[in-house]
Amino acid sequence: MDFYPDGFPAYARARVEAEKILSYRKLDKQLKIVSSSIAVEALVRLCILRIFLVFAKGLCAFAQENGWTVDRIDSAANEFLRRLTIEVQYDKGRDYVRMISHINGSLTQDAERQFRQSPKWKKYENLLLKVAATQQKEKALDTLASRPVPNTVRRKPLAPRTGANSDPEVAKRRALVRSNLSAPASEICEIFDRERVPFPRRWSDAGFPSWSKAYKDSNYRTRIDTLVSKDRGKS
Repeated sequence: MDFYPDGFPAYARARVEAEKILSYRKLDKQLKIVSSSIAVEALVRLCILRIFLVFAKGLCAFAQENGWTVDRIDSAANEFLRRLTIEVQYDKGRDYVRMISHINGSLTQDAERQFRQSPKWKKYENLLLKVAATQQKEKALDTLASRPVPNTVRRKPLAPRTGANSDPEVAKRRALVRSNLSAPASEICEIFDRERVPFPRRWSDAGFPSWSKAYKDSNYRTRIDTLVSKDRGKS
C-alpha cells in the first residue's frame, strides 16, 4: 500500500502489511463458503477493520512521538480507512460489494455506519481516548512547570504578647492571692483594697469604690469568686 502518512515508520508499515496478508488469507477461506452479497460484504468489512486497527495503533504511537493532535490523528485514520476500503473492495469484494461512492470516492453512508457500529471501531476510539488523556496530562504538567516559583515570604516576627501574663497589675494580684491561699474571697478583697489593686479593665465602668464594696454586690460577688479561684489555679 502506498497511502501511509508522511514519515510513518517502516516497522509500523511492516506490521500493517503483515496483517493485510494474514487477513486476506483468512478472507479467502471464508469467501469459499459464502455466496450472499450481505455475507460477503460483512466479511470484507471485517477484513478491512482488522488491517485498519493495526494501522491505527501504529498511527497513535507515531503521532504521539511527533506531537499530533487527536483530530489530526482521526483525520489521517479516516483517510487511510477510505483508501484501504477502495483497495480491499477492488481486490476481494467481487462485483456486488459497494462501500465506496462512485460520485466522490468517499465511504457510502451505510458502509460508514457499519464500520462505526463494529466492536473494532470501539477499540479504535479507545486508542484516541488514551492519546487524548496522555496529552491532557502532559499539558497539565507543562503548565505547572512553567509557573514561576513564588518568592519566599518573610513573615514579621510576632509581637510579644500583651495579655494578662505580662500585665504587672495582674501579676501583683495573683501574687497576693498565692500568698493568701487559705483566705476567703471577702478577705482577699480587703487585701486588694489595702494594696491598691485595680479592678480588671472590663469592670472599670461598674463604679465601685473598692473591692469590698463590689463583693457585696450579688452579681460581682460571683465574678470575684471566679477571678480569685482562677488566680489560685495559676499558683
